[in-house]
Amino acid sequence: MNSVLPFQVGNGLRQKDALFHKATLQLLQGSLPDQEEMQLLLRALVEEEIVSLEGYLLFLKKTLSFIFLNASNPSMFSDFFCREICLKICRYGSFRRSPFLQSLQNIILFFLKKKSDFPLPEIFPKGGILIEALSLEHLAHLPDLKRGALVSVLCFLLGQMSKNQQWVEAALQIALWHVQLLDQSFSPFTTLWQEEKGFKEKDLLTAQGLMFDALGSCFHLEQMMLAKEKVQKKISILPGEISLPYFYLLLHREIKRWKNREPFLPIQKVDKEKVWFDSHLLLARYSGSHLESAVTFLGNHSTLGEIRCCDVQIRSFGPQWFPLGDSSGFGLLRLPNRKTASDFEWKRKDDGYFFKGWIDLPSPKEECFCAMEAKNSIVGERFSLELDFQGDTSQKLGFVFYVSAKSASVDGKMELAHSALRRYEGAVRSVSFKGKNGSLQVRSQNLSCMHLIPLGESEAFWQSNFLLGYEISFHKGPVTFHIEKVNEEKIYSNNAKN
Repeated sequence: MNSVLPFQVGNGLRQKDALFHKATLQLLQGSLPDQEEMQLLLRALVEEEIVSLEGYLLFLKKTLSFIFLNASNPSMFSDFFCREICLKICRYGSFRRSPFLQSLQNIILFFLKKKSDFPLPEIFPKGGILIEALSLEHLAHLPDLKRGALVSVLCFLLGQMSKNQQWVEAALQIALWHVQLLDQSFSPFTTLWQEEKGFKEKDLLTAQGLMFDALGSCFHLEQMMLAKEKVQKKISILPGEISLPYFYLLLHREIKRWKNREPFLPIQKVDKEKVWFDSHLLLARYSGSHLESAVTFLGNHSTLGEIRCCDVQIRSFGPQWFPLGDSSGFGLLRLPNRKTASDFEWKRKDDGYFFKGWIDLPSPKEECFCAMEAKNSIVGERFSLELDFQGDTSQKLGFVFYVSAKSASVDGKMELAHSALRRYEGAVRSVSFKGKNGSLQVRSQNLSCMHLIPLGESEAFWQSNFLLGYEISFHKGPVTFHIEKVNEEKIYSNNAKN
């Protein structure tokens, strides 16, 4: 099967999930699902008790999966079933602030009630949307790359099924925003606005692959089709399993039915600028010949951005409270509001940009207020970050870079493989990270102590294998980081001299 889902399904599915997956495979192979098993699933949906926002989301996904499985068997959709499902949606309508939940509800109600006069999701001028966080611990409205892509897919399907041009336009607008977050090899930036806890890159890429497949095929957009192919390859080599695989498989089946239908809109041309900025989401993306980056000043326990040079990637970077091994103290804290861009400065500068603003830090265990003024610029393909930390706390603060690379060296003298048991702790030195095809050097100023820790191969820390951390002192003036591609011959030359 030519799919954007090249993965293996594990054995950890619960009984009802296993029935869903079994029925999905039967449908994909051309057979109708077993009717007795469908009755079991129908009864389970009607009797489902919902006690949380996460539980409601799961209920909506399962209900939509059930509808897709039985679309050719109307007898399954009795008046009783339709009434009970609609009552649940009405009962939990207070959760509808999230565009993702709203999109799931809309397409379910379209199937059950043939209703299509739903309000469109709120989309910012450049195509970004805010998603309500499902975590009760960190409740916030921020961009969410996975759920944003799924909103695009659901809007596309609803628009095609109901022949409503506005929904297709909304889907395309969201997908074009995601195109701006592709690097030059058409690989998406994936760690923006993502907390380390619960980060599942495979799920995220699967959702984006479905979106690029649907909109790229419908509008013949080459960049989206290339991104879909890149995503397919990456999913196949990433460890772990996809959550609710049957939900994605059924979405993919529906996309195949509708993606080649004549679109209601003219074919679009995608212009991807070298420097791109979204003022509503405080997001800057840069694509140079050697160095690429995406930086945001919005987040909730999440990264300031990503930096890439071929296969060497700074997957995530930002402030982090000690101990360095505990990522719960990582990240920035800045949520969007109507005045989001009023206290920030951004401008193009030569072939790069300058970006400045204040960002709060998540409070450590003790109650305190801590913040930093961040100045980010790119000039001549050199990424610079100047940070001025302000606060009153006895808690120890660091600034860390989580890096994916084959090896790292300190001043060209001490080289560490990502699986090494050794680590470096001491005076601040320049650090170079090397991969098969790329290399990056990190230099810093006005700092006294540095930690370089190999992390090995794991899914933790945004799938990074090095931690580069610096100890921060408050009220000691700004600290500066410079990051750029480094000539590997220069590294080896310095190494030989030493």
